This record gives sequence, C-alpha cells and structure tokens, in this order.
Amino acid sequence: MTGQKKVLVLDASCNAATTIVQSLGRAGYKVSLAGESPDAFAFRSRYLHGRSVYPDPLKKKSAFQDWFLNIWSPEAFDYVIPASDLTIYPIREIAKERPLPGVILPPDETFSLFFDKVKTLQLAIECGVPVPKTVIVQDGKWNPEDFVSFPYYVKTSQSKVWMGDVGFDLDARLVRNPEELFEAVTDWAVYGDVLIQGYEPGDGVGIELLCRDGDILLFFAHRRMHEYPLTGGGGTYRVSIEPPPALFESARRLVKAASWTGVAMVEYKMDGAAYSLMEVNGRFWGSLPLSYRSGVDFPLSLVRAYSGEPVTQTPYRAGVYSRRFSMEFAWFKRNLLADKNDPYTKTQPLGKTILEYSRFLTGKDHWDHLFLSDPVPTLSEMGRTLGRTGSTVVRMARKRFLKRSGKSRDEGVRRESLERLRSIGKSRTPLNILVLCHGNICRSPLVESCLKELLPSDRFAVRSSGFIPRILRQSPREYARLAKKEGVDLSGHRSSLVNEEDLSWADLVVIMDGGNHRELSDFDSSALVKTVFLGAWSHESNIDIPDPYGEPEEKMLQIIHHMKESCQNLSRDLLS
Repeated sequence: MTGQKKVLVLDASCNAATTIVQSLGRAGYKVSLAGESPDAFAFRSRYLHGRSVYPDPLKKKSAFQDWFLNIWSPEAFDYVIPASDLTIYPIREIAKERPLPGVILPPDETFSLFFDKVKTLQLAIECGVPVPKTVIVQDGKWNPEDFVSFPYYVKTSQSKVWMGDVGFDLDARLVRNPEELFEAVTDWAVYGDVLIQGYEPGDGVGIELLCRDGDILLFFAHRRMHEYPLTGGGGTYRVSIEPPPALFESARRLVKAASWTGVAMVEYKMDGAAYSLMEVNGRFWGSLPLSYRSGVDFPLSLVRAYSGEPVTQTPYRAGVYSRRFSMEFAWFKRNLLADKNDPYTKTQPLGKTILEYSRFLTGKDHWDHLFLSDPVPTLSEMGRTLGRTGSTVVRMARKRFLKRSGKSRDEGVRRESLERLRSIGKSRTPLNILVLCHGNICRSPLVESCLKELLPSDRFAVRSSGFIPRILRQSPREYARLAKKEGVDLSGHRSSLVNEEDLSWADLVVIMDGGNHRELSDFDSSALVKTVFLGAWSHESNIDIPDPYGEPEEKMLQIIHHMKESCQNLSRDLLS
C-alpha cells in the first residue's frame, strides 16, 4: 500500500523541499525530512513523520556522506529524494562505490549533459537550440581585450564545486566593465571552465519536465514576473503559462538527445518571439510550488515513474501566480531603491507592484506552500522574515540614537579590545594571529602583510582568511595597485576560507567590523573571547573599518591609511 511507503527527502532549506513533503504526505507516503539547518521552514510541515539535521555538505562533504550512510538503508526508506545539487553530488560519489536502491538520482550516463554548462551548451548547439554568444575559458587562458560589448554574464561550468572536503556555491555574475570581467574570470577560473556569455534581454521562461529515456511524461511552463537579484536570478514571483511552442520543441529535442530520465527544468530568456537557452537544471527547481498548485504534481509523479507505474499528462491551469515570501520581500526592498533607468536590472514602478497584489483578491495569486491544510511552513517564513527586518530597523534606530546622544557602542568595543589584547598578550608566547574580513581579498590580506612587516617572525605568526565561500581569489587590481603605492604588495595573495583549524590555531583573532563579528559568531561563537577589532587602535572615532571593495580611489586610499595606522599602533602594543 502507498501509505506504507517511506520516503526521505533531503535539502530541507531549498524551496522545492516543502512542496515535495506536501505532495507525498498528502498522497499517503510516510515522509521524513533532513537538512543542514534546523531552522528550515519545511520542518514545520504537518506531514512529517521524522526530522533530521545533517552536517553541511559544503563545509565537510565526508561528514555528510557518513551521516547518509548511517541513516540510510533499503529497509529504512523505500525512496530517497535529494532535492538539490548540495546533496546530489556527494551522494553520487557514494553511488559509484555501492548500489543505493531507492535513491532517486539523475542518470549517471547522461548526468554531465545537464549538470555541466559547457556540455549543455554543446548539446544545445548540436540540437539547433539558440544559445547566447559564448566564450569558454579553459585553464585560465583568455584575452580580456576580446570583450568590448558589455555587459556579460560570467558563469562556472558547474554551480557547485568541491575541492577536497570543502564545497563552493558559485552563482552567475553580471559584469559591466573590463575591470569587473577580469576579476570575475580570475575568481572563477580556479574552479574549472568559465563561460562568458553575452547579455540576453527578456523574461525568464521555464519548461519543467518529467522524462523517461528522453520521452516526456509530464510538462509545465512558467514565466518569471520578478527575479532576485534584479540583474537576473531565481524567480520570486511567477505565473503559469501554456508552453510556448518553439521553447517546448527545443526542450523536447534536448531531453531526447540526452535520453534523460527524471525531472528537469529547461530555462530560457524570451524577448518577443526570440529566445535563448540559459541552462538546464536536472533536478527539482525553486518554482516547484507553482506547478503543484496549478495541477501538475511532479514529486508524486517522479516516485511513481521510478516505481514503474504509469504517468500521464494532466491538464493544468494557466494564469496562476505564486510568490515565495522571503525572497519576494527581498525583491520588494531592492526594487524600491533600485535605479529604474538601469537597462540591465529588471525593475518596475511601485504602482505596478501594488497593483499586482490585487490578484490576491481574485484568488489567482498565492504564497508558495500556503494551504489551509498545512499553513505553518509559510507562516513561519513570514514571521521570521518580518522579525529579522524589525530587528534590523531597531538596531539601526538604536545606533542613530546613541550617536545623537553622544554615546557610542564603539567606546565599549574599543575598551574591550584593548583589555582583551593585554590579557591574551601576557599568556601567549609566541602568538598566532588570525586576521579576518568578509572576503579575504582587500582588508585582511593588507593587514596580514603589514603585521608581518612590523612584528618579528620568531615571536609572531600571522595569516588571514575570510567568510565568503570562495578561495584563491586575487585582490582587485585597482586596490592592489593603490596598496603597492603605499608599500604593500598583494600580487601574490590568494583568498582562503576560514575553517575550524584556523580558529583553533589562533591565539588572537583580528576583525574589521561588526559584520565580521556577526559572521564569526555564527561560525564559531567560542572564538569571540580572543577577538579584537583592528579599529580599536585607530584615532578614528568609528571603530569599524569599512570594506574598500568597489569604492572610489580616494575612499580606498583612506581605508588603506586607516588600516596601516591601526596596524602600527597594534604592533606597538603587542611588542610592549
């Protein structure tokens, strides 16, 4: 009986997970859910029979794989559905070593055709599917002077890449000038092939499919109304549509040529009658709640198809709208402040945005996952999103009040940093110093270099790292040029990602601003007891040292001088 079937759904934090849980739970399956964060909204669904939190595969892939092998067995679960790249890649590695019956993965033989953008592009060209003008950079070899028609999109061939046990989430980047292009290609080249694609105007359109050996069993189509970020990204607000014939036919040719089995979303940009393929996602997609609400149940159909049961196309309703609350709220704030004259950001007037909300009165507009039978996941998302916004407003108001009243959080932080250094300095010899900033390409490498120059190496060891999950990035060219004029050579620097070993090694952690403090607190709050703000050794009233990334030359120089002065004063105290 269907009610006896047990399903484990992974990737609780992705938007598709809640829909998968609701679909299979309503159909009578016994659903368990697992994810890397206990705060995932999908954990609030009434349809769950079990919940589990696993190690983040991006932070430590092997720990996630050990967790999976410990919890999974054919007796424990009839089916396992990895819902995103985050778990598909690590589990595929296990599947190469041993059979995993019931684990629904994309087919190994054709996997790369829809998970490697270079191979997807080549397949599309063979099938006669229109694609953007693209240059593929391999082994970092390219000529920046060949690119003059800005803007471009820069993408890695795979959106998730692991180097050893650590993974990286790599999003496409819109670049508007040669400087941004050089930095983007240089940053991404360490992860593999890089695609530089011409900008394609138009709306995002998705053709969603369930296939068996290249034959389409189920289809659905949607158009993006809002995207976040505004320069192009996931749809925060979408509408169901009848599949445009040309797009559906090109999608059919792609999955047929790939002999694809499983779900896939073929993504296009459509401008009038013209269209271009953007990418193919060979797994569940973020707009899955819309197809489910419109009458096409992909999760249930996938399980039935995997079991060998017949699956037939069902009619669906066009003109149904759906929004993801947290991302739509982020879109609303950004759209409100965005430059409406920027041709490369998809914005709209406030009046049109307000008018769109009138669709709720007609019953055609909906929030993702919000059903009377299972309201808590969406209500939790709404509450947390609004709560965080309220906390931000209160924090900003408090900061402004303290500034006007002559009081400052900076005074307390400065005093605490100075006292902390005195206590640490007396108890540690030699002293290991870890310098942290957000990305480890501007502030922390410059401070690392300055401290190494000022402190004797037999008494002090200094290194730097950052919180952005990117590695081997160079410092921006303009910033590195200015730093060199000030006597600091950053040409050999490559960014690194802070890890537990770094924090265990460090006797003293030096950070730049309140944002770094929050990032460190989230990563390992126990390290805060040995953390100081570099700005505590500055004559500036503001203890935070701002990020110079993307700032004008004059502002960059001010920040460089600020850091050099602070390093000199910090070194004096360390040596005294």
